Amino acid sequence: MLAILLNAIERYGLPHWKDAFLGLEKPSLRIATHLVAEEPTLGSSKIGGLPDLPLQISWPKNTQRSLSFIAQLNMRDIHHQMPTIAMPETGMLYFFYETVDLPYEHESNGVKNWQVLYHTNTDTIRRSPVSADLINDPDYFSLLDPAIVTSAPERASPG
Repeated sequence: MLAILLNAIERYGLPHWKDAFLGLEKPSLRIATHLVAEEPTLGSSKIGGLPDLPLQISWPKNTQRSLSFIAQLNMRDIHHQMPTIAMPETGMLYFFYETVDLPYEHESNGVKNWQVLYHTNTDTIRRSPVSADLINDPDYFSLLDPAIVTSAPERASPG
């Protein structure tokens, strides 16, 4: 990313802006996915499939139905890649979204269409079955195919 930015500064004759542009760069994490035939190992960072929720957390719902599972990130994986960034070193981050109506707003008519959960303890996680109301909803599209997540640190500019 840095090489692309430096090349653009040179190409467009903006050397006097170089320090300002480089000051905008921030640490980031590039995430890539790789489809797999089977569910990844319990507690793995992944997109799709079934969530590995702790026993004390039930499948998130809005007022109408259960939200669809999108992804989970094992914070140990993320922290290992970016140890100097202020974030939890352990635990799991979960992402759920309303995929039946596919709202483009985070809230429609007072209904929360998404949920992000963080849980510190991964010792009690288990592969959660699909919520019954999602299975029985004719508008619900099937689960996203499971994909393992790999990541690499990089620097990114806004925009």
